[in-house]
Amino acid sequence: MTQPPSNLARGDWRRGLPVAVSAEVRAALPAVRAIQFDSRQVEAGDLFVCMPGDRADGHAFAQAAVERGAVALVCVAGREGEVDGLGVPGVGVPSPRATLAQISAAHEDYPGKKLTVIGVTGTDGKSTTCFLMLAAREGARL
Repeated sequence: MTQPPSNLARGDWRRGLPVAVSAEVRAALPAVRAIQFDSRQVEAGDLFVCMPGDRADGHAFAQAAVERGAVALVCVAGREGEVDGLGVPGVGVPSPRATLAQISAAHEDYPGKKLTVIGVTGTDGKSTTCFLMLAAREGARL
């Protein structure tokens, strides 16, 4: 597998692909610098996700993304033929929008797993409780 520049990628975007994507297909996909869904934002080394939208279809911009430096493409399963022949590997997935979220999280090494989430509900005292919990977490003296 191709290794990304060490100062850019935190994780491996390929871990976020649906489980139905075979190990052989994953191995053929390169490491990437960043993940983009707007072809105008693509830079050399990026992955471009072709997403159908209300006003435009990302598949129509795959060639422009490759010309701007995309090294791999994610498209709608069954529409791989539309992006074949662009000179970069691609993978079809059932839902590019859902896959975008998963591959982005994997690319950034799942930052949500490092968050602490605390919920406070009720009618009175939420703000006070939150300020007290923040102070406790930060080790502040009240």
